[in-house]
Amino acid sequence: MKKITTLVLCVFIICSFLFVGVSCDKKQPTAFKLIDVKLTDENYAIAIGKGKTELKNQINNALAEIDVDAIIEKYQDMESVEKGYDIPNSADGIENPLIVATNAEFAPFEYKKGAQYFGIDVEIAVALAEKLGKTLVLVNMNFDAIITSVAGVNMDEGVSNDGYDAYTHCDIGIAGLSVTEERLDSVDFTNTYFKSSQVLIVNENDVTFDECKTLSGVETLLAGFSNKKIGSQSGTTGEYYIKGSGDWLKGFSNITFKGYSSHSLAVQDLINGNIDFVISDYETAKAVVASYDVNANMRWQKFVKFFFTYKGYLDVVDGLKNTLIIAFLGLIIGIVIGTVIASIKIIPYKNFFQKVLSSIGDFYVWLFRGTPIAVQLLLIYYVALPLMGLKVSSIIVAIITYGLNSGAYVSEIMRSGLSSVDGGQMEAGRALGLSYGKTMFKIVIPQAIKNILPTLGNEFIALLKETSVVGFIAVTDITKAFQSIAGGSYEYVIPYCVLAICYLVLVSGVTLAVKLMEKRFKKSDRSC
Repeated sequence: MKKITTLVLCVFIICSFLFVGVSCDKKQPTAFKLIDVKLTDENYAIAIGKGKTELKNQINNALAEIDVDAIIEKYQDMESVEKGYDIPNSADGIENPLIVATNAEFAPFEYKKGAQYFGIDVEIAVALAEKLGKTLVLVNMNFDAIITSVAGVNMDEGVSNDGYDAYTHCDIGIAGLSVTEERLDSVDFTNTYFKSSQVLIVNENDVTFDECKTLSGVETLLAGFSNKKIGSQSGTTGEYYIKGSGDWLKGFSNITFKGYSSHSLAVQDLINGNIDFVISDYETAKAVVASYDVNANMRWQKFVKFFFTYKGYLDVVDGLKNTLIIAFLGLIIGIVIGTVIASIKIIPYKNFFQKVLSSIGDFYVWLFRGTPIAVQLLLIYYVALPLMGLKVSSIIVAIITYGLNSGAYVSEIMRSGLSSVDGGQMEAGRALGLSYGKTMFKIVIPQAIKNILPTLGNEFIALLKETSVVGFIAVTDITKAFQSIAGGSYEYVIPYCVLAICYLVLVSGVTLAVKLMEKRFKKSDRSC
């Protein structure tokens, strides 16, 4: 009866998610409009690590030979662009790569339809790689991580002016990057290839700015607001415009800024009524408005188009694989680390060396339990590894980080499991002539693992769900895959409902596997 009840509840939850999508299966009218007043003057350029003079000159020379205007003209009608690019996201096994950091949620400059890349910047990157005789690698990451990834850390003060011995994650960054004084402190920029500006997007029925035709008129209204919220993509000029940025942009202290991972999410929140306006780059604002006009199709049709027609399922499969690999290997590493720490901590009589190890274990547990996994990923990938001069692929960094994080929790889980094993087991092993270590690993630990199996299952489930933040270091997990589908289609209801169902299925599978293992152990106990 209990199993039937559980099954019914699972079916009910899944159907509820699907019902949300079906109930929203209607045409979506244009919900907002663009205020055609330019708030800033910006220059887009390509970011390059400090001191890489030769590479900078090569790219500037190549840019001069590329017909950028023709590419920009091509993307004035995004819907007419049908051919995208299948570009690898890792340089592993690729000779002579050009590793480019980008954020593929910034149409018309870079965006994805399923597994393929499109956009002005993408085509420029493709042309650059061809002219430089390199193989293009696109690393799709959060926008506010691009400068950090390109900047790297120079490990050799005596490095030549070319800078090729300096550490960096990516060779260049191209993602509609405006040249600012703050960014120039960290990276160099090539020649300008596009001029842009910030504009406002408001609800369709909002008449606040209808009479404003000049910059001063818009800014006068902005300065007079109270309790207004403006959204934009985090780390962009839109954020700097509202919050201020030194002498370049003064900001509006009377307005609350809300940051999002993409402009399309900010617009979605505008539609939902959680913010009053959105500030975005002019070309991107036009693309968003046009996409909502053109793509006013039924929600399920949008999802099916981007999932199947544009082969978005390839990203989902790749993301699912990465999610499972990171969680599983992270748990294995965590069990090894946790077992070692727990074994040291329960030694009844410690010498000086063992006390030192125990103190190190306490510090390790305190450190990794006291900081969020997202912060650990950022510190290890963007700070610790560059300082050590190591260049490690992002998925390996994710596995190691999740393993270290899991080890802190598993150590406490394992310690309680070891404590639950009868002390006579250790005494019996020692009486048979086994050393402390052999007794621990051959007799005590196997029994402890059996006792803590359900808790280890919960730890694996937690790791599965926590992989949703690996996008911070440019790893495509299942969450990132569905975010790409949602961002490309400007439709969030169905992709996020399906994503939730995927996690429910994964967690249910792990729960079932743990229960089967428990039953197996119980049978072994009875047979003894």
